[in-house]
Amino acid sequence: MMVRAGLIGALLLAASFAGAARAEALAADLLPAPLLAECEARAEDAAGYAPPIAAAAKALANIGAVAADDFDDARIGFCALRRAGGPVAIASCPDNVILLDEKYAPADQALALRATLAHEMTHHRQHRAMKKKYGAGYCASARYERDKPALEAAADAAGDAVAELFLLGREVEIVNDCDAGLLIYLEADDPAFARDAVFERLAPRGRALSSERAFSSRFRFYAETTPSAGPAHRWPESAGAQSRIIEGRRISLMETRLAAPANRETGAFTLRLSCNPRSR
Repeated sequence: MMVRAGLIGALLLAASFAGAARAEALAADLLPAPLLAECEARAEDAAGYAPPIAAAAKALANIGAVAADDFDDARIGFCALRRAGGPVAIASCPDNVILLDEKYAPADQALALRATLAHEMTHHRQHRAMKKKYGAGYCASARYERDKPALEAAADAAGDAVAELFLLGREVEIVNDCDAGLLIYLEADDPAFARDAVFERLAPRGRALSSERAFSSRFRFYAETTPSAGPAHRWPESAGAQSRIIEGRRISLMETRLAAPANRETGAFTLRLSCNPRSR
């Protein structure tokens, strides 16, 4: 895919935002205890997140970068971390609390907030998994100190990858499980770019990346097989609520929500179409 030079510059800038959370990671140990106690007391659970945090959490869930239920046990709030000489964000291992610097509250920091929250939510999942494996004492253990560099590297990579997702959108892989070729029109509910409204074509039992990229897992599509003989399979099987004229044809659209990939930071949404009635 061709990417404009300005977009590449924005991507590099977003990656630097994601990486900002790592610049002074150990400075959190030196922050005044009263400040941390006050900020942690003000941190809210998912139902009470401050609007910018709630919007960032929703965006991360929509694009599939973080599972929505990962936020269920994460208390998150803003804090004047940088003014106290600390890092831009902290994920507390024992308390399941994430503190984000107040500089991320303005609307023009939305992209940076998403990338930084993805970084800290990676730590949240790491901490949860390690406490389950080694017990609640893990956070105060020598093992945790030894693990920190690897945990930080994984969170760095996650934040950078999510920054890229929010600039380019998540790719969509179309999988044709039919023995005939496939003609498909796919449109995202929240597309990353405007593109020509055309059909895409897949070979029998073929798979390919769509030209559509998206910021959400919600899509609409029409598809039909192109057999050399016999009837074609069509999706949807009856007229849908929305229609489009594509390449001179009026088609009805079927709504679908695609599952997030196993690799949430870099994988593609997948639309799999099967001609087996039991699999459809």
